[in-house]
Amino acid sequence: MPNRTIPLLSVFSGILISVYVVLVCTTVVFAAVQTDLARTLSDTRASIGTLEASYYEKVAELNNTDPASIGLVTPILVQYVSAIKVTGITFAGR
Repeated sequence: MPNRTIPLLSVFSGILISVYVVLVCTTVVFAAVQTDLARTLSDTRASIGTLEASYYEKVAELNNTDPASIGLVTPILVQYVSAIKVTGITFAGR
């Protein structure tokens, strides 16, 4: 038994060291991916902020525009369609 103990311990130690190296590499890869995702999220938030600012500037510009200056006129007659409740099944031929 003692003549097999050292080879078994060597193999077991090698396996543990290999697992440790794989886990360290995995941790480094996940940390790099997380950093990249955080940077991408920050860039996306900045882009959204820029788009929102542009949107609100355009809305303010439209609100301050005189409708007559762009050719819009007041309607002469305004009519609305009232809702009619259908009580039964209708056919196209009737």
